[in-house]
Amino acid sequence: MEDLVPTSETEDTVSNAGSTSDHLRDTTTMKLDLSTTAVSEKSHSAAQDLIDKSIRMGCPKMTAKDFVFLSNIGEGSYSQVFRCRELNTDAEFAVKVLQKAHLNRHQKLDAIVREKNILNYLNQDCGGHPFVTQLYTFFHDESRIYFVMGLVENGDLGESLCHFGSFDLVTTRFFASEILAGLTFLHDHKIVHRDVKPENILIQRDGHTLIADYGSAQAVDGLMLSQEGFTKENQDTTTSSESVDSPPATQRYYSEDEEEHNTRRTTFVGTALYVSPEMLADGDVGPQTDIWGLGCIMFQCLAGQPPFRAVNQYHLLKKIQDLDFSFPEGFPEIAQKIIEKILLTDPKARITGKQMMDHKFFEGINWKNIASAEPPVLHAYCPAGFGEPEYYSNITEPINPGLDDHALFRLLQLGPESSSSQPSTPSNSDNQTDPFAAVVAS
Repeated sequence: MEDLVPTSETEDTVSNAGSTSDHLRDTTTMKLDLSTTAVSEKSHSAAQDLIDKSIRMGCPKMTAKDFVFLSNIGEGSYSQVFRCRELNTDAEFAVKVLQKAHLNRHQKLDAIVREKNILNYLNQDCGGHPFVTQLYTFFHDESRIYFVMGLVENGDLGESLCHFGSFDLVTTRFFASEILAGLTFLHDHKIVHRDVKPENILIQRDGHTLIADYGSAQAVDGLMLSQEGFTKENQDTTTSSESVDSPPATQRYYSEDEEEHNTRRTTFVGTALYVSPEMLADGDVGPQTDIWGLGCIMFQCLAGQPPFRAVNQYHLLKKIQDLDFSFPEGFPEIAQKIIEKILLTDPKARITGKQMMDHKFFEGINWKNIASAEPPVLHAYCPAGFGEPEYYSNITEPINPGLDDHALFRLLQLGPESSSSQPSTPSNSDNQTDPFAAVVAS
């Protein structure tokens, strides 16, 4: 890949951002060489056509044997994400894989069912949205659960911020407008994301954004989640910020050893940097909870750091509750004005998403045709070999479809299989009953 080179547009762009300081960068508009993209245009187009078809007609019935798993591209607390190719079409997707035994041990089954139903609801019932995760299909076998989704090649906003430091005003406005449009779609359909942070904002092949990770999302305003999908119920219009089995929010942001001993609070969890005061207080959540997260992202895009920072977790959460933050010198005035309306303790006092769209900060945004807006050109910075033939040069044997232990060793690059290095597999006791099968059977 080429080195990062600012475009000639950089100086004109950052002039709109006001004066700069050590906290503000002025070289965030970069050149993107589309010839370096990892997945061919044909494969990308085929995948998008299949996703569009699944949105119209429902998710196809598939198994892991319908895909070749090519590489490991990410991981979460309870999942691995693999790049895969569908055998019949050569279309490439991202597959999030979760181990059932691990989910059962950590009592995360309900969260996965909720995520599956929310994605189904948003895509099949609501028609999907260009800035919201698009689910191609979903299936499970004896030991694993699979979410097959569109492949996003350019990382996430958190990685971009680590790479560039901060963005200019024009770039920040672009990202904020697309996140706001995606959140508005969620809120219009009575879904609250509850975990809006840079790491959950993916950057697509064409430079547009995608709101990802619905494991914490909840339905509100009477839209109740059932095991088979969503149904309207005559219920109270507020939803607690935690599910019945979840620990209090203030406990959830500490590591496990801190929860047990409660003697030291120095382990940071990324989400805590963006958590809203009402979630810390175990209050009711709603669309304004997501607006808070967006305000934190906007601040970080321009300042290079989140608004709330502290030496340990305890002081961080206290700063959030006390609204203890300040704008760095040179912060654009127009951005400061809207962020001041967002970062308020009382969610009812915060500016709403609809009001944000009318704010001067977003002047010039065509909300009706926002998906057609020209993205800022950010240079791709994926590993040079990602997706290219030489990336697989050390593989001398055919890659078989499916995800067995042999495939996992290859994908996770754990070396040759041996009795001493075999990964743990679910025991019979773990899988005597499969609670997941009962709640996802269609």
